[in-house]
Amino acid sequence: MKKNLALKSLMLALLSCCTLFSFAQNSKPSPQVQKELDEAEAAMFKSVQDYNTAYFESIMSDDYITINADGVMMDKKQTIEDTAHRKMLSGYAFKLLDKTTRVYGNVGIITGKAQVIVQDKLMVEFLFTEIWTKEKNKWMYSGWQGTISKDSPPPPPMQ
Repeated sequence: MKKNLALKSLMLALLSCCTLFSFAQNSKPSPQVQKELDEAEAAMFKSVQDYNTAYFESIMSDDYITINADGVMMDKKQTIEDTAHRKMLSGYAFKLLDKTTRVYGNVGIITGKAQVIVQDKLMVEFLFTEIWTKEKNKWMYSGWQGTISKDSPPPPPMQ
């Protein structure tokens, strides 16, 4: 009985490892999906830079969630209503570095480092994770998490 239970536990563990390994192997997006996500991400950052609230709202999924580097967590409605965070980043240049994209079915995860630059001066650098979900054949912005990089200058104060 104990041998049978141990064998079943071992088989379950091996199956779990194989499943996780399979997901890791298949997480690299196809060139077409990579292009779609790159374009969706670029449009999202441009809408923030241009303070284009209507477009920004149109690409957000209904269950959007953000956790910002300052510790603020908001849903879609709160994010749209919170003009201070978006205004703080509007009009500035963004430089994206060290990006990695992984796709699991209809979920895309983009990680990397972003720099906010004003007049050729680095203002803040943060590490980020974006979550995108494909809904009705369109990539929708579903989540953001940002963390100030240890190499970042102090962020500008919120106004």
